[in-house]
Amino acid sequence: SFAYSHLYRIPQTGLRFFTVYGPWGRPDMAMYIFCKRITAGESIAVFNHGDMKRDFTYIDDIVAGVLAALDTPPADDGASPPTALRVDGGMVANDWLMQFLADILEVPVERPVITETTALGAAYLAGLEAGLYPSIEEISGHWKRQRRFDPALGPDRRQRLYSGWLEAVGRVRS
Repeated sequence: SFAYSHLYRIPQTGLRFFTVYGPWGRPDMAMYIFCKRITAGESIAVFNHGDMKRDFTYIDDIVAGVLAALDTPPADDGASPPTALRVDGGMVANDWLMQFLADILEVPVERPVITETTALGAAYLAGLEAGLYPSIEEISGHWKRQRRFDPALGPDRRQRLYSGWLEAVGRVRS
């Protein structure tokens, strides 16, 4: 995406969120599966000779990343702050999370009809390069909004929630 951003002067900030965990994990995580199988006297499947590593993304990482990205727009585009945040990926199905993002970031969040757009975007850009689409503008016209989440929190409540979140994260990390 950087190449097309540079070549076609498209200001962008790309954020890709993979599996996101809360403080208690998820019931399909390995540790829960292992405990269940051990207590049931069942064997545990080991992959890659047991040499697996995994880095986890937590909800606080997502919020921190989005806030940092919004605070530092691309340096050379001269763009004003975003008028909306377009989202995609599996977690966008969570209405509460989308509303919370809009509330905390103070920017509308727009969920598309097609929520898994990474491969679609790559296909569009390949089509642009092959001449199937005459411009980025035409490709942009294919994007359709399914729902918009407008900020609904007042500034005092937003600041209290954000401050409380920062304090909670600080307590967990200490």
